[in-house]
Amino acid sequence: MRNNQSKKRTPLIIMGVILTLVVVAFSSITIYAKVIQPKKYSEYIQQGTQYLNENMYEEAILAFDKAIKIDEKSIEARIGASKGYVGMNNANEAGTYLLQAQKLDLKNENLTLEMIYIIKDLDKDIASKLLQNYLNAVGIDNVSDKFRDEVLESTNNEVLVDYINKAQNMYDSAVEGNQNGNYKSGSKEELLKVIEKAKKIDEGYFYTQDEIDEMTTELLAAISEFESKKVMVIPSNLGDIYRAKLRNVEETMERRLSNSDLCNAEMGAVVADAQYEYEAILQDIYADLIKYLPNKTQEINSHKARYKQAVAQQEYEYDNMDPMMVGTWMVTGVPESFANIAKDYSYDLINRYM
Repeated sequence: MRNNQSKKRTPLIIMGVILTLVVVAFSSITIYAKVIQPKKYSEYIQQGTQYLNENMYEEAILAFDKAIKIDEKSIEARIGASKGYVGMNNANEAGTYLLQAQKLDLKNENLTLEMIYIIKDLDKDIASKLLQNYLNAVGIDNVSDKFRDEVLESTNNEVLVDYINKAQNMYDSAVEGNQNGNYKSGSKEELLKVIEKAKKIDEGYFYTQDEIDEMTTELLAAISEFESKKVMVIPSNLGDIYRAKLRNVEETMERRLSNSDLCNAEMGAVVADAQYEYEAILQDIYADLIKYLPNKTQEINSHKARYKQAVAQQEYEYDNMDPMMVGTWMVTGVPESFANIAKDYSYDLINRYM
């Protein structure tokens, strides 16, 4: 009878032991989950933060990774790890952690701002991606005034946009080749590189006004450089056209002066008219040469400077002339002298370049 009772008690004892072990295990798990894990998590966060303050970035990242293993949804630990990678100039890893953190609280505006400021100086593309993710989630019309002022409307891109449009139109309509009005081979590709760079800055939200202004200046220079590479072939008859114009002025002047009834003043007026016409022709020649020979611009401008110097020398000689000679010489001598300077310089350009 006693043996039967012992046999009956044995399973009960075993069950009691098992239940006790289960309760103890469950209590241990509960204690670990509610007490030990949070404590360890806090310790890792504190360690990581301390390492960041001491610029010990690798150690900080290891500490924050340990915290993430305890709390897989920890935004705080991911933000800390991203700062460590920023300190190491590792934009890709920093971006990975930030994008993971953003997914955990996608519509949190303050979190988005914090992450943008963490990464924008190291990688503006990642900052733009974080921004776009947030805008896609909440809608651009639902952001706060602070967010709009600090991020969306913090710079003025209007001038840059105008030059981007101008450069793009030039690029689209330009044809490379050797014909008149074409552009030198490779010039379009060079312009396109600058256009794409400018578009990237225009479309980004995290460039300073100084960076935008610098890009505007660079694009303007690229446009000017592109225009200088336009193929302009001097017409084969251009020299003959200008020679004919010069002869016409000279023949007209001689015909008018052949009138014996002209007084000295009237003769002076005839020569003065020729002077102005020669001067106009000379300026047209300068303009055409710069147009057709942009690579000779400096050389042409030097020629123009010499012409002005010759005119100034003639004026000096007149101003210092013997008063007894002024009355006679100024009637025809002054205009004719200036006219000859303009004519001679015109022929010099024609013979040299046309």
